[in-house]
Amino acid sequence: MSRVGIYSRSLPGSAALDPAAALAAARGHGLDGVIFNTILELSPSLDHGALRALKARADDLGVDLAVGVGRIHPPSFPPGEDARARLEAMVAAAVQALGCRELWFSIATLADRFSKTLPWPEQLAATQRFLVDFAPVLRDRGARSNLKTHEEITSREIVRLIEAVGPDVLGCSLDPVNLLVRLEDPVAATRRLAPYVHHVHVDDALTYFVADGIERKLYPVGEGAVDWPAIVGQVRGQDPAWWIELHRGQFAMPVFEPGWAERDGVPLEELAASIRLAAFGDRRLRTKAVPPPAAYQDDPWRRFQPTLAFLREALA
Repeated sequence: MSRVGIYSRSLPGSAALDPAAALAAARGHGLDGVIFNTILELSPSLDHGALRALKARADDLGVDLAVGVGRIHPPSFPPGEDARARLEAMVAAAVQALGCRELWFSIATLADRFSKTLPWPEQLAATQRFLVDFAPVLRDRGARSNLKTHEEITSREIVRLIEAVGPDVLGCSLDPVNLLVRLEDPVAATRRLAPYVHHVHVDDALTYFVADGIERKLYPVGEGAVDWPAIVGQVRGQDPAWWIELHRGQFAMPVFEPGWAERDGVPLEELAASIRLAAFGDRRLRTKAVPPPAAYQDDPWRRFQPTLAFLREALA
């Protein structure tokens, strides 16, 4: 049976948990692993001895340990910092001290995508150049970085990056609820990304109409609009790692604003799929088939048990 872990920041009281406590908390909730946003959360100085001790603790608990490298977004690199050297050190520590070869990262934020000072295509081009230049480091380490389907990037953009850099060193960390923010059908987008998926972040959401467009609110798996059985079927052949992530982000997509969809490059078929999903969410809310959105926004942990139960059954 596939193992199911959790994003460290989704654990109850996560802000007060050090990494060792997070591993123990995950085991206490019946989970098989913890994925951290960045290896720097485990050791800011990348102390290999401290990292090995933490890996030994995870092994004692029977818990998997995975890490990311944060954001890779050259336009946001601090002036004067050797970002490449910093990233090389993070990859080396992950591989040598933790035995972690499937890393993950995100690129930017929603504000970056809609920046008025640097167009998004230029940001993607700069990121691609950096990743192509960094690829030999990953190959030498036998590691791969998996780009998350974060709210600022589309599945098509991710596929183009993977094809340019090489799927041996660049993969996908699939997070379907974020695809809704880019007005993508999660099932169609997963079909594009499936060959490259090595992590899956599991949560669910409904979208529905509001005055200026479409809004996303989070729900337990099974109550939202993401067709998780279809997604599991598309990616399980890749044997990805499965991570429950109880998102907190509140997003609205102003699709009724003149020119918004065109400026964001939303294809007509994706816009049609987004309208269909929003209509589905409207019906679910109108007929009271699901609780009001605030029920799961105020206490994200309420989404945990239904999501875990679904995954255990789907992956059995």
